[in-house]
Amino acid sequence: MPDRLRPRMVDRWKLDGSFQPVLARDVRMYGFIVQADPTYVVDMYLNAPGHPSVRYEPAYPVVLVTFSQLGRVAAEDPPYRDVGWASETEATVWVFAKRTGAGASSVVWFAPYIFVDLPFAISQGREIYGFAKEIGRFDQPPAGEWHARPPDGPHVDRFTLHTFGTPRFDPATQFTMQPLLDIRRVTPAGSVLATLWSDIRNAAGELRDAVLGAFEGHPFTLEPPLEHLLPPIGTLVFLKQFWDARDGRFACYQALVEADMALVDPLHFRGWPLGGGYELTVTTLASHPLHRDLGWKAAQTTFPCLFAYWTDMTFRLGTGREVAP
Repeated sequence: MPDRLRPRMVDRWKLDGSFQPVLARDVRMYGFIVQADPTYVVDMYLNAPGHPSVRYEPAYPVVLVTFSQLGRVAAEDPPYRDVGWASETEATVWVFAKRTGAGASSVVWFAPYIFVDLPFAISQGREIYGFAKEIGRFDQPPAGEWHARPPDGPHVDRFTLHTFGTPRFDPATQFTMQPLLDIRRVTPAGSVLATLWSDIRNAAGELRDAVLGAFEGHPFTLEPPLEHLLPPIGTLVFLKQFWDARDGRFACYQALVEADMALVDPLHFRGWPLGGGYELTVTTLASHPLHRDLGWKAAQTTFPCLFAYWTDMTFRLGTGREVAP
């Protein structure tokens, strides 16, 4: 549709511009690979509401849980570039998937769960792209220690996430902040005598080798480019939707949206595997059915991490595009 026929956003700041693309600088990300079967959540969010000519499916029987601190987030272009910046902490559950149809096949990242401590990031992330962002509280590591201490220091022995939810649905239940994710180092870090990752391909290659090594003999059908196996670099897919005001069974807008993320200044990328072994503990909440969505057995609440790592980077989130309206 031509721009002249599209309605203009009503903006209280009266700025004629766009928040996106977005730059996230001084990003420290900790990643933990956990065995899972995300088929259900991919079908529910991407295939059931999508277009019959487009289909997504998980690439590997794992999810990647990341805890990140984004030191400086701002719009890339004026006028929003000049209004200021913010920092935020995030916890994300990533699914690595492939898309078929709608042109050439593609490898993508899908985040069915993402929690942040910045309200503005929730509203903008949901309304612009379709990020499934919601509120999170992060007590460990302490906020002041993410960047101030060495990346693999004792402060990263534990990562915690609380979110707004409930253990059960009941008329008498009050929603409150609830523990959801708890990652702990369960074996000592020891010493790491090796060279830092200084290239995204090296880092992604080690992640890929760790996944394939943990599931040796599994009939994987996807051989993605190595640089696409390390979020948030690559293509992201979202289900962007809004409730219908008259009848909440329906959406007044719904579309699959994709957007590309890329490293900015790759020479300043670095990272390395975390020392020691980690475990993920998941609290069962009716409001956040991770066990159902990720194919975990209901009785299992603790999961070994197959691989753990950290990275420092700056990345750019580009503009979105509708894949299947």
